[in-house]
Amino acid sequence: MGLRPAGRARHARARARRGTPTASRLGVRTFRLAVGAPVPHLRAVVEPRAGDLEINAASYAYPAVAADVRAHYATALEPMDGALGRLAEAGLSAFVLSTCLRIEVVVDGPRTRLDDALELLFGHAASVDGVVYRSGTAVVEHLFRVAAGLESAVLGEREISTQFRQAASKAVDRGAARGRLVGLLDAAIATARASRRYLPSDPARSMATLAASLVGDVPDVAILGYGTMGRAVAEALRSRPRPPRVEVFVRRPETVDAPGLVVRSLDDAAEAIRRRPVVVSATSADTRLVPTEALRRLLVRRTDPLLLIDLAMPPDFEPPGGTPVRYVDIDDLADLARRAAPPVGVDRFVAEAAAEWIRRARVRGEAGALIRSLFAQADLAAAAVVDRFAGKLSNPADRKLLEQATRAAVRKLLHHPVRFIGDGNDETFAVLASAFGIVDDD
Repeated sequence: MGLRPAGRARHARARARRGTPTASRLGVRTFRLAVGAPVPHLRAVVEPRAGDLEINAASYAYPAVAADVRAHYATALEPMDGALGRLAEAGLSAFVLSTCLRIEVVVDGPRTRLDDALELLFGHAASVDGVVYRSGTAVVEHLFRVAAGLESAVLGEREISTQFRQAASKAVDRGAARGRLVGLLDAAIATARASRRYLPSDPARSMATLAASLVGDVPDVAILGYGTMGRAVAEALRSRPRPPRVEVFVRRPETVDAPGLVVRSLDDAAEAIRRRPVVVSATSADTRLVPTEALRRLLVRRTDPLLLIDLAMPPDFEPPGGTPVRYVDIDDLADLARRAAPPVGVDRFVAEAAAEWIRRARVRGEAGALIRSLFAQADLAAAAVVDRFAGKLSNPADRKLLEQATRAAVRKLLHHPVRFIGDGNDETFAVLASAFGIVDDD
């Protein structure tokens, strides 16, 4: 198979030789380091455009950000409910996506609010080699591409769409994502679904199916963890013409309904490592599943090599050198993915969907400003009428009733113009602003 032997140091040296690209489809320079060259502190900023939306994001993604750095930040985000709760309590409207290959932090607000979010999540500004900062339009375009799988190692992979949807739902449920950001996430998810018609119909389009493809003709496979990734690997293995016997090891076996699979306790994982020819690990543990020395004792008792595919982030294992194991982590798997050019139309479709959302967001912002000005002007007019006629009231106590009646009449009169503004465009706004004598401060 040509897989590298175990040893995290060897992995790191190999990746250093390959260089650290700071790639982006939105204008960030791509480059590689020469062999032996000193590694500078690499950060990329996608500059905002004129009149841009005030939304900011930080992206920590393969291959620009090293696996151990991503693992550190992924651990800091656990439990995710707590991380989202901290953001909500701080009054931030935010979204956090944490997968095996990327961490995305998005804040609806200025860059200073993004810095606040990073401080709350990681304890510091989290400015590391390979991070990419985006703002405004670039954030929207990037989120749409991530949700559709266009930024994935495996083009159009399905797992990322599921993970994106689950992360969005959790951010909303925990009160972290609010208002405009919820609409942005919903639009990205809807675009991801619609974009599938432009992608190949082959369902084997994911990191999980790539992992399953490394598994040879073996009788048994153990899968540690049964979340999104573990379930997808199991499905890929079970879809084979001659599927292996698949055992799933989870913390609470009684809660898992997995027809056709053998469900066991994660406490029995050591037996799988000692006896099974292939182990695929995809748990959400924030520490090593088996300490390195304990893993050594399990491995030296084997009579044949173990293929250990570690899809977790942070990784579940750190196999010691000199043991009978072929170890594949998530970055190795991404390296093996043959990145194809996007099919004709999918890039354009996603870009146009993002542009349409941006246009609508700007219209809503302009409409909101015009509506607020319209109501403010109407309230001033109503107050002037009340002042003019209040002296003619026989009972001064009736002034409050006059205020309520005048305000209600004015707002009823504005009902249809306001609806018209909500459905309008720049030309509509200009006409109505002129008609009502509202001056654009810009």
